[in-house]
Amino acid sequence: MPVDLYGFSADIKPIREIAVKHDLAVVEDAAQAHGATYSGKPAGIFADAACWSFYASKNMTTGEGGVATTDSDEIAETLRLIRTHGEKAKYSSLMLGTNYRMSEIQAAIGLVQLKKLPAFVAKRRENSKRLTKLLSASERLKLPEESEEQQHSWYLYTVRLRKVTENERNKIVEELRQKDIGAEAYYVNPVHLMPYYRETFGERRLPETEKAAKQVFSLPIHPGVTEAQVDYIGKTLLQLL
Repeated sequence: MPVDLYGFSADIKPIREIAVKHDLAVVEDAAQAHGATYSGKPAGIFADAACWSFYASKNMTTGEGGVATTDSDEIAETLRLIRTHGEKAKYSSLMLGTNYRMSEIQAAIGLVQLKKLPAFVAKRRENSKRLTKLLSASERLKLPEESEEQQHSWYLYTVRLRKVTENERNKIVEELRQKDIGAEAYYVNPVHLMPYYRETFGERRLPETEKAAKQVFSLPIHPGVTEAQVDYIGKTLLQLL
């Protein structure tokens, strides 16, 4: 179950090789990857199934909900059954299912948004390049990167502060907000430290995960952000650093 984080695809080819070798399925969490590419193809295409979120903040939206994509007729049929109470015919469940249907209104919004997605991603890409050029002046930041193989969709522009504590990161985020910049620290509490997982699976230490959770934060580069605003975001953060 590889995860595409912040709009950047997981390195899927090695995962696919392991899956083929051991006869495993690959289900890709592509919730944040609309418009990302891997090896010149859309994210999710190398998985048996990929799951996408259409929550309001994503690169495209239906307001809430999402879709699963697959090139397997068998998986598609199973998903359709799960989506509607396990039914092919009304009141005749063939398997355990639930009510996961998207409304017609949401689907209509999604079809229009899908047509707009390339332009949305292009604007995000412009903003990310401009912000990277500005922030590269600071040695205190590790900036997001792309490669020839993996192209970002820039759902979030997430930077990492080098050698800082959680309190320092939080202070910078708060100061950015006070200057009307919508900075946000996501995933501040790693999954393995959440009460349910700690109580169910016991204490675990993931030091690199815990360190990252104290150092990363995201800056706005969505299509509504203008060039002047990108410059303000970059220059303000540099001044704070």
